Amino acid sequence: MMNTWTVAVVGIAMAVLGGAEIKADTWTYHSTPSPYIQNAAGWRFEVEDLGDNKLSVTRCVSAPKEGVLDFSESIGEYVITRIGNGSVDLFGSQFYTFRYAVTGLIFPDTLTDIGGITFWACENLTGTLTIPDSVRDIGDYAFAYCRNISSLSLGNSVTNIDGRAFMNCTNLTGMLIIPDSVKNIGNNAFYSCSNISGLALGNSVTNIGHSAFWGCTSLAGTLTIPDSVRSVGVYAFFNCGKLAALSLGNSVETIGYCAFMNCTNLTGVLTIPESVWRIGESTFHNTGFTEISTPSTGVDFRFFAFAENPQLQAVIYRGDCPASVDMDIYGGSFNVTTYVYRGSMGWDGDQRSTALPELWCERPIAFISGDGSTENEVPHWWLDKMYPRDGSDYETLSGMDGKNGIPVWQSWVAGLNPNLATDKFMAFIAMGNNDEPIITWNPNHENAPDPRMRRVYTVLGKTNLADRAETWGKTNELSQFFKVRAEMPPPP
Repeated sequence: MMNTWTVAVVGIAMAVLGGAEIKADTWTYHSTPSPYIQNAAGWRFEVEDLGDNKLSVTRCVSAPKEGVLDFSESIGEYVITRIGNGSVDLFGSQFYTFRYAVTGLIFPDTLTDIGGITFWACENLTGTLTIPDSVRDIGDYAFAYCRNISSLSLGNSVTNIDGRAFMNCTNLTGMLIIPDSVKNIGNNAFYSCSNISGLALGNSVTNIGHSAFWGCTSLAGTLTIPDSVRSVGVYAFFNCGKLAALSLGNSVETIGYCAFMNCTNLTGVLTIPESVWRIGESTFHNTGFTEISTPSTGVDFRFFAFAENPQLQAVIYRGDCPASVDMDIYGGSFNVTTYVYRGSMGWDGDQRSTALPELWCERPIAFISGDGSTENEVPHWWLDKMYPRDGSDYETLSGMDGKNGIPVWQSWVAGLNPNLATDKFMAFIAMGNNDEPIITWNPNHENAPDPRMRRVYTVLGKTNLADRAETWGKTNELSQFFKVRAEMPPPP
């Protein structure tokens, strides 16, 4: 007789297998011709003997039409410690038949590893998926495309959630709690889990992978990146449009490109911690922040990092001029003013700033003000000079963006040529011997030959940018922030 182990579990139907009476849901272990387990409900899986009476479930060879797949009981003296190995599809060639049979999953408290591609696309799996406290690792694609799981409970021993583990589990709802045991959230781990409404990240997470929460469009409230996190991957929270606030932990070093792009509801003040040394392309592209404060240490900014943010009013640089900048980080954020601390280096035309590309030429320390001018006050003679008459409405034309990337009316105030892409207002600050700011601006139209093109430049100072009650005024030795205003001279 074959070697057969039986264990009784809750059930009502009775059956006889190998001369032993068992209940319908009892698993039996068979060692020949090759090891497998089966139960009277119709599930049968090949297994690998790992030694010490531990089994790894490797492949499904038969399944009922549908039912709960319950691995929670030991099989005689054997226990299940691993399901799937990540290299062979658990449901094999009978992909749809076996996968669609799974309506529920119950795991044993002996399980430590759930392999890759193990339960992916089990689309009839519903309800709450509970990962027991014994599990340490959840593999790549383990539950991807399980579109009808409604909630997820992760055990307190999980350390790794591999790439795409819960990708496109589109019916997951409510708060997703990542326990403190988790160290890694892999690439695309929760990609397009579009109904998760909240996220609590555990205090041991060090890496948030690429596109980990891409397209979690219902994710709302405050997102807190804990102090344990060192890297936020590219596209990590792309298109999470309902997030309202962001708090970055004090150990974050790199924020990948497009990480928070299109998080349009993120508002208020964002403080980037001192630990950050790289901010990728379009990281905060199309967000709703009104003010961003950067680290005092050197940061590698990539192009469009703060682009297309119409609400952005201020970017505060707490340190020297960045030594490494890639193209225009402000593209399309036309309302922003850049502020620098008195005494910081690199903003006055030294070796570092002369090597910087065009981005600082558009909005470095300068603020092109509309004081004394409106769109309707742009003179028609000037518009005709810049744009030969083509039937365009003057007022519409004056409000359009020129080739230099700023509104035409602002080019008039600053004395720029809107048809010249490189013609942009620049201002650099250096501190004089008496702690008075020395401003160098270009173009300088203080004494333009044509009186109509003459401009007045005003330097305003402030000691504490966060103090909204303090108004901009004449600079003095206490000034820490500066604003340069260009305007037309008052009428005689």
